[in-house]
Amino acid sequence: MDSPRMEKEIDDLFLNEGGGKVDQDKINMLERCMGEIPKIYPNLEQVRTKCKEIDLSLSLYTIKLESLAKEMKEIERENTKLENEIRYQTSIYEHLKELLINVEIKEDHFIALESESFDSIDGVCRIEKALEVLDSFCVDEYDIRIVREKKERINDALRGFYKRFITYLGGFMVGSESSGELKVHKGLYGAIKRFKKIIQHSKRYRDYYIVICSIYMARSKKLYEREFGFHLKTVLRLLKEGVTQDKVDSIFETLFESYRSIVRCEDRFLKSMEIEGTCAEIFRNTGLLITEFVEDVYDIADAETLNGLGKSWKEIRPDEDVYGSFQNELRNVYEKLESGYLKKKMGRKENGVGKLEEVLRKSSNEEVKRKAVVLGVQRVMEEEDRGDLKRTIGRWRLLNHMKNVCSERISEVEDAERKVESEFEKSCIDTILGNGKVVENVRGVLPLIGGEKSFRDKVIKKMREMISNNVEEKEVEEVDKLLREAV
Repeated sequence: MDSPRMEKEIDDLFLNEGGGKVDQDKINMLERCMGEIPKIYPNLEQVRTKCKEIDLSLSLYTIKLESLAKEMKEIERENTKLENEIRYQTSIYEHLKELLINVEIKEDHFIALESESFDSIDGVCRIEKALEVLDSFCVDEYDIRIVREKKERINDALRGFYKRFITYLGGFMVGSESSGELKVHKGLYGAIKRFKKIIQHSKRYRDYYIVICSIYMARSKKLYEREFGFHLKTVLRLLKEGVTQDKVDSIFETLFESYRSIVRCEDRFLKSMEIEGTCAEIFRNTGLLITEFVEDVYDIADAETLNGLGKSWKEIRPDEDVYGSFQNELRNVYEKLESGYLKKKMGRKENGVGKLEEVLRKSSNEEVKRKAVVLGVQRVMEEEDRGDLKRTIGRWRLLNHMKNVCSERISEVEDAERKVESEFEKSCIDTILGNGKVVENVRGVLPLIGGEKSFRDKVIKKMREMISNNVEEKEVEEVDKLLREAV
């Protein structure tokens, strides 16, 4: 019987709300169903048994899966451990490989440091190669006996080599005698450049590096002092044979430019060779020799020396600190000599005004001229004004000449000239008008007016102005005629 249909019939049988007559067929159907139910029990029991078997199998599989999961985790741990071990062993292999390469230094390199000649290009090349190999030995992370022993041997070999090189370099530098000629040490530079890499490698052993640099610095300093000393003595001897301004100018120009060029070349060489030291150390005494030489030249030719120095100042570049310091020192010497020169020529105890002409004639240095003129003005104005027309005209003539010889305006000269011009007006009027004989007095004044034509014209012009304002018209014409003839 169809199950849904049977269920419906059972429901209709018990739930019939109409209270109608129960269908006999349905009752019969129910009885049959009740009779069929016991037959189902065996099947249900089989189903239950099968379910229990399935549940048991499921439990067994669960246990197996848990066991497999534990095994997988253990395998994973073992794999990780093995991977770490492989990496560790690989790292050890690489380090041992590197260590073997570093420790395996050919004996030839040690022999090269001990015995190769510094005079041979091939020998120097083998030494450089050995230094490069030994300096590249860097296995400080390995604190094992073979490394310690190798490092100790390398250090001993390098120290022994640098001692040998220092001995050689000292003898070599002593042998580089000065020829007495003032020049750049190109030959010495070329010889020392062969050892550039050796000097660079020696920086790892600073004590030896300092000694190497000191040997070069000391020897170069001595060579330059000898060369400049000999050269300056020779030049001074030749200068004493005959002094001219051109000769002094040429000597100073050549000397200062040579010194500047030599210092510049030496500075470049020190930097290129990485030698610890400065040109200031090398040329300290040389600069003093030159300034002393300048003072010696001054003793022979004072004015020419000041003229020559006045043309010697150069613009200094930022990288020329040594020559810049030298030029500053030279300026100090120049100022001292200039002060002494002006004091000697223009001092109060000297005939300052009388020697001014000599100073102006000999000097081409505008600064010296200006200072000499200022001192000359002071000496002129120190003279007492006694109303002497001749002396007044002489003072005016000197002041006018001072103004003309300088290329720039000097306020002291202009002020003094105005004052003396005023004195001249007063003294000249008194002289011309004193006894009433104007024309005769003018004739007496004109011979007092000497000097350059421009000065004579200036004085006569001033006289014409004064006379036109203070003399009668009749006499003015006659005096004017005399003045025109005097021009």
